[in-house]
Amino acid sequence: MPKETIGEYLKRERELRQISLEEVSQGTKISINRLKAIEMDRLDELPAEIFVRGFIKSYAEFIGLVPEDVLLRYQEDVSPDDQASEEVKLVDKATIRRRKEIVLILLLILAVLAGIIFWYHHHERTDKEGSRAPGTISSNTTTISPGDAASSALKEEEVLPSFADKASQASGDSQVKSEGNGSSASPGRQ
Repeated sequence: MPKETIGEYLKRERELRQISLEEVSQGTKISINRLKAIEMDRLDELPAEIFVRGFIKSYAEFIGLVPEDVLLRYQEDVSPDDQASEEVKLVDKATIRRRKEIVLILLLILAVLAGIIFWYHHHERTDKEGSRAPGTISSNTTTISPGDAASSALKEEEVLPSFADKASQASGDSQVKSEGNGSSASPGRQ
């Protein structure tokens, strides 16, 4: 035979004493709906456990039972479930805490990786920009071997005199033109 619940016990004791639920409600100032919920063991419909304990104590006192004995009986009824639910709550809290730690560690790892990638690309960019700066050798320049350097120096010597000759010819031509302009201006005066 299953054990009698707290609600069944209180209802049986009330009916043995021939006390109506309305009388209990008036004497304890607990609503009839809450008293019915206690008798039907629907304690989840009631407010927090501290209130449930108060309701049961008042109910037991009103119908003539020893409140401490009834509360012990109530505690025995709800203890296995409460302990199991407390263990579940502790496991849930530990699991949540562990998940938060894992997420935090993953975020930290991602931040470090992002920093390394940024640093690598930044240095790669500054190295490329540094090689293009004035006064540095670009990757587009041609490398001249020592044998090629001598022949290119000879070519430069050939180019330089011809450039100098053209420059002197150009300055001579401008002197002639200015003399020619002067002579044409002077006959106009005469």
